[in-house]
Amino acid sequence: MSNLLNTDPKESPKGPSVASPILPDTKEKLLALLCEEERQRFSPEIQKKYFEVGSDPTCAKDWMDVTDQMQHELVREFGYSDEAVQLLRRAPQLYPDDPEFRTTQVYVRNNIANIGNLTEGMPAPDCPLVPLEPSIFTAIIDNSNTTSPNLVPLRSLCKSGRPLVLLGGSYTCPLYRYISHVLNDIYVRYKTQVDFYMIQIREAHASDVWPIGNIVDVKEHRTLSDRLAAAREMVKKTQLEIPVLADTMDDTFLKLYSPWPFRFFVIADGTLKLVGMPKEAHYDTTDLVKCLNDLLCDKKE
Repeated sequence: MSNLLNTDPKESPKGPSVASPILPDTKEKLLALLCEEERQRFSPEIQKKYFEVGSDPTCAKDWMDVTDQMQHELVREFGYSDEAVQLLRRAPQLYPDDPEFRTTQVYVRNNIANIGNLTEGMPAPDCPLVPLEPSIFTAIIDNSNTTSPNLVPLRSLCKSGRPLVLLGGSYTCPLYRYISHVLNDIYVRYKTQVDFYMIQIREAHASDVWPIGNIVDVKEHRTLSDRLAAAREMVKKTQLEIPVLADTMDDTFLKLYSPWPFRFFVIADGTLKLVGMPKEAHYDTTDLVKCLNDLLCDKKE
């Protein structure tokens, strides 16, 4: 367990350190801690704190800070030292074959973030997408060879000599909401030379699955109509100017591109030029802008 507690140097105890960490020393005690953490996470008190930090753009904290504080206070209530927080967060890794440790915590059940298999320089995988406004896409691309007029092949969005930016995300993702205005600015700046599309994927924090204060009340998509309605709500509330498509209900784009909870990609002539990565729980669009500038500069030369 000592190795487990030291795997993440970014996470350090916030309370007084102790010579010998006081930790839950049985599987049952650790599971009891997880169950109480889950109960508190969904409690009105913590949900209210999530709402307060999420609805105040000037607040220096976010929902993850609220969770971090709650977890530290929780382990102290149980009589453990702060190092127990790291054990709590890594419990599923200790007991990977125990279903209780895979299902007790909401972020273990629903966190599907992963780096994926895409790398820069490889061909961009094709997949079907659903246009939010089909009539608009009929004018934008040649969809005459598509097997279904209601689906748009991702590769059909690629145009020779024009970089393509794909943004995968959802309205319930704080990362997306925090930079939606920046994405609009980048779109306005480059749209005459670059094509942009926002892809509505599975919700990051659906209000009926993984709520964080329900600042945005969008439930998990059960049907394609639900997903398209969520996309329209996203466009309306964030005033998004970028054209929008939706992933199919079998989540093909999600499976191929691993964009959850939010990610951006740059494609040029069918090849991936940038696979965006989060940095310290936020997205820096500097890499996106630099990639576009480099591609446009190469085009001029």
